[in-house]
Amino acid sequence: MTSGEAIAINVAVDAPLTENLTYLQNEAFTVERGDVVYVTLGRRKTLGVVTKTNLSVPENLPYQLKPVVSLHEQWPRISETHMQWLEWISEYYLHPLGQVLQLCFPPLLKTEKARASKRSAVIPDIEMTIGHALNEDQNRCVDAISRKKGFSTHLLHGVTGAGKTEIYLELFEKTLKEGKRGVFLLPEISLTPQLINRFARRFGNEIAVLHSQLTDRERTNQWWDM
Repeated sequence: MTSGEAIAINVAVDAPLTENLTYLQNEAFTVERGDVVYVTLGRRKTLGVVTKTNLSVPENLPYQLKPVVSLHEQWPRISETHMQWLEWISEYYLHPLGQVLQLCFPPLLKTEKARASKRSAVIPDIEMTIGHALNEDQNRCVDAISRKKGFSTHLLHGVTGAGKTEIYLELFEKTLKEGKRGVFLLPEISLTPQLINRFARRFGNEIAVLHSQLTDRERTNQWWDM
């Protein structure tokens, strides 16, 4: 492409479309793959994610391409690793990529006024306490898991009340001390309150929670806390 030549980009829009749409690069700013942008779709403005950049404008189009309207004012660029993962999800589940990509972000815009008083509705205000000492079996599990470097899977077997949660808490604490983060997944939403209390007692306001019973504002606030 020569200097001054129009540049096209592909965008996966938030609509039930199986193919990405083509727009013109806005001359006022540059977009990269993974950027969340506003584009015109018909008579309305919609969200989309840039999938390809620096394309030649197709010849003999029966319509005129429209430029990207603007970048999203809050949502960050999706990393290449996550873009490839989301494209795989779209293909595997036969769901439009643009709609899959929207699920990466919270439903509302961030507002500092709402964030100030939101935590008590989701995470109780509990004073942090020190975890109890692990028993021999618990220490053996923690040591065996900690010796593994990189990604690995482990099956922790034990009846209810055997002390599995304390092992999870200990491993999370070791992970945080290494400057990393962790995700704890629960199979049933009914288990959420008791686990929130356990984690809040150990980690205070360092935790954030997402589940289907949160309001859109709570979900948005928790997303930004993460």
